[in-house]
Amino acid sequence: MNAPESQSSGMETNRPQAEEPDLAWYLAAFLIHKWTIAASLIVALSGSLIVSFWQKPTYVARAVLLIEPTLPRVLSNVAEVSDLASGEAARTYYQTQYEILLGDTLLTEVTERAKLSDNVEFLRSIGAVAKNAEPATIPAKIDMAAILRQRLSVELVKDSQLLRISVKDRDRERAAMLANLVAEVYVEQNLTRKLEATRNAAAWLDVQMKDLGTKLEESEMALNKFMQERDLVSVSLEDKKNITALDLETIARNLSETRVKRMEITAQMAEVAKARKDPSAVYSLAAIRNNPQIQALLVRQGERKVELVKAAERLKPEHPAYRQIEAEINAINQLLDQQLAQILNGLAGDARTTEQFEAELDANLEKAKRKAQRLGVNEVDYNHLQRAVETNKNLYTMVMTRLKETSLTGQLETNNARVLERAKVPVKPASPNIPLNIVVALIGGLVAGLALAFYRAFFDVAIKGQQDVEKRLGAVYLGIFPRIESEGEPSRPVLSRLFGGRSKASPDEACEPYVHTHPGSAAAEYCRVIRSNLLFMSLDAPLTRIAVSSSDVGAGKTTTAVSLAILMSQTQGKTLLIDADMRCAKTHRFFGIPNTNGLSSVIASGVTIEDAVRPTEVPGLDLLPAGKVPPQPAELLHSQRFGQLVAELGTRYRFILFDTPPLMGLTDTMIVARHVQGVVLVARWRKTSADFLRRAQQQLTDIGARTLGVVVNDVNLEDRAYYYYQYGHYHRYGSYSYAKSGT
Repeated sequence: MNAPESQSSGMETNRPQAEEPDLAWYLAAFLIHKWTIAASLIVALSGSLIVSFWQKPTYVARAVLLIEPTLPRVLSNVAEVSDLASGEAARTYYQTQYEILLGDTLLTEVTERAKLSDNVEFLRSIGAVAKNAEPATIPAKIDMAAILRQRLSVELVKDSQLLRISVKDRDRERAAMLANLVAEVYVEQNLTRKLEATRNAAAWLDVQMKDLGTKLEESEMALNKFMQERDLVSVSLEDKKNITALDLETIARNLSETRVKRMEITAQMAEVAKARKDPSAVYSLAAIRNNPQIQALLVRQGERKVELVKAAERLKPEHPAYRQIEAEINAINQLLDQQLAQILNGLAGDARTTEQFEAELDANLEKAKRKAQRLGVNEVDYNHLQRAVETNKNLYTMVMTRLKETSLTGQLETNNARVLERAKVPVKPASPNIPLNIVVALIGGLVAGLALAFYRAFFDVAIKGQQDVEKRLGAVYLGIFPRIESEGEPSRPVLSRLFGGRSKASPDEACEPYVHTHPGSAAAEYCRVIRSNLLFMSLDAPLTRIAVSSSDVGAGKTTTAVSLAILMSQTQGKTLLIDADMRCAKTHRFFGIPNTNGLSSVIASGVTIEDAVRPTEVPGLDLLPAGKVPPQPAELLHSQRFGQLVAELGTRYRFILFDTPPLMGLTDTMIVARHVQGVVLVARWRKTSADFLRRAQQQLTDIGARTLGVVVNDVNLEDRAYYYYQYGHYHRYGSYSYAKSGT
């Protein structure tokens, strides 16, 4: 007896994370639950038609109002039509008109004019009174305004000054009458409000005009008193400002000129004083150039200096002639010095006179500045009083003019609202709108059906194909085994086939070695794929003993085990199929072999292997049936004799396959798993729960058994939804190849 190879298990024990649904998932969900969607559409459409034909027709009449956004004009400079065409102001204005149209004041007057409270037919239509009620029995306290408000709708036409008034009623003529009456009452009340506002404005303007007249008189008296106190009556303040400004300008200009002149005199005095000390500087003085006496002395001085130079060439300094020339030169120098002294004294006198004049001008400038400052203070007070007079005068004139205009406006019945289109008696009812109801029902039913279908698909944990096996379980996907429809099998009910219902019977109920009798069928081809996947899993250590089981009953494990055993006998040589499901033995039915002696007989009753094993119609395949049902099947499988039997059979057969009971709730398969190289789990398509299969996988892992993979059984290849979970072209390719070869 070989120990199982737990280290090479073909499944992961941890549950993989589910991926986001893709387009194929949605298409498969749509096809699987297509009749759910159809039922939702039928229910929605039926309900819509029933409600539409059950409802009584309701008519809607519409009137259109043109409302120009105006406000009462109280002041002359305020425009009669306010600029409310856009922005928050326009929205606020039209929202106000909307509330007025739906207000109790307007609607109460409309109901009174239409005498709705006395209209028994109208009250019956709205359910306010019983159908057989008489006028005398009508209750007095009925809020007719609220009733009309429920039937009235007001809509602002976008980007316009139009309001659309709609009234719905079961009587088409009454609907038109009420819509026109609402529009007319609104126009009348709007005119009444405007005239009342005009009268109120006129009264307010009259009070304001008297008050402004008093203020104007007081401001004029204050201004006159101020002008008398400041001596501004004969000469205006503006003239005094101009005179003072001219005086300031003249004094400032004279003062500037005097200071320049004083600085020039001071400079000349410095030059003259320098010339007296340095005679050579005399020639550069401007005053010397303009003085004829000094010019004459300078000429004589120059002539004598020339004579002295010539005399020095021929005479000695002690010579009388030489000394005479020197004496003349000294006399001329004394005269020049006297002239310079006189000039210096004259300049000093001019400087003193200029300084005195400058001081006087400076004092006059300060006086003129102080006078200008006083005028500035007076100007501020004067301007304040003058502005008060002008403001009061303008306000008085404006209010008086507006009062006259308002009095005239009050005599004109102008209105900014008018009825642009009167409501006409509607021809067709507005509701029920059967075409629209049908469209809405179809859309709603489709959305609800899709939501329900996707909801069911999202929470559907049944195994549907390779994607579920690999991604939900993390298991090896061995392949599928298609649904086998026996020729003698009764057809399913029409509704079951129409709605894509799945067969509730187990796939094992057919009890036919189908892959042997139909070797060219799609089922045989898919089973060959499973066989190949199993054989290629362990090339170094070929599989010789495997078990086939499932997580729960009805998965079709026996059909899978029989089919695999048949195909294994074709490639692996002498093969033995052991029915280890002693609780519910079925393998003997597939081959028409009696279940008198079998596995339980060999283990418990001492029947020989030769007496228990039966050959089948399949060449190279023998069957060891389950035998009679023992009291404790698990105890027999757990016995030492069962291990010895498996070891002995291993020497006689090249491949042994066990059909074992489901794993959930039973220990038989886990006992058998210790004597085989691996277990193949069978899941029924769209029925076996992934959670159950995961638990079965975990049970095998816990005892160290190897799980070879999962086979998805009872797949309906005619269901298009399958191809969105699996590679559908495989079946089509297989069918095409067999048909082409004529097999």
